[in-house]
Amino acid sequence: MKAGGRPRPPEVEHHGSFKMQPRVRTLSVIMTARWSVSDARFGKKLFLIWVGFLLPSPAFAFCAVPNPPRVCTEFFKASAVFVGTVVSITEKKSKDDFIDGWLYNMSVKKNYRGLAKSSVEVFTSNDSGRFPLKKDHTYLLFPDEHDGALEIYGCGNSAELPKADAAIGQIEDVLRNQSKYSGGDIGGQIDGLAGVNVVAKGKKGSYQTLTDKHGSFHIHVPAGHYSVEAKSPDWVVSAVDISYEGLDHVEIHNRGCADLALHAVRARGSR
Repeated sequence: MKAGGRPRPPEVEHHGSFKMQPRVRTLSVIMTARWSVSDARFGKKLFLIWVGFLLPSPAFAFCAVPNPPRVCTEFFKASAVFVGTVVSITEKKSKDDFIDGWLYNMSVKKNYRGLAKSSVEVFTSNDSGRFPLKKDHTYLLFPDEHDGALEIYGCGNSAELPKADAAIGQIEDVLRNQSKYSGGDIGGQIDGLAGVNVVAKGKKGSYQTLTDKHGSFHIHVPAGHYSVEAKSPDWVVSAVDISYEGLDHVEIHNRGCADLALHAVRARGSR
């Protein structure tokens, strides 16, 4: 589940008084128990599903797709982006002694976005989407604000140094060239379908392209807000349920980008 060469181990993991299987990739497994889908947290970056039992409920996390997104996408979506070293770790427990998660006090070594202080606290929840950190280790993090706190999770480009060096290079390229660069890129993939017309509509006009032979597309647009539509006489195209971006509200910054995961079904009457 973790990006940047840090996949979640396949073995069963222990969570306080629970045994929890690793991240479930298909809903059919979860459907055998009572379940409910929560709202998408962190701006559609992480989706949590709680399975109902008499005991405190474990949560299975699904990363939004694509995972990881491009660095130029996640950089502008995150509430903060920084490099920091873990100073201390506090285990957070509920009243029934269940481990809710871990709070990390970090010394900020380099702030790229969203922070104006030398230390910060970040939290990771005790679910299969957690991103555990180690004391005295240094990380590049893309936390999101949730209920007034910065939270990290095992999706996206967050990683320990030096594995994060490539992402750091991309961040510095964004910052170095942002004032020189006009607009950004809306990109995505549609089930490997070639020749689908993709249109991005904004206040400054409409911009379009066709998907290539792999079903991929890229549209360069000025900075601003857009809605995206994919058109084909034979296919009905929509965003997948866990797409990193929705079709109705795509925001582009100078030197930024947006990543869409789209799905197509046959239109009625088509062959």
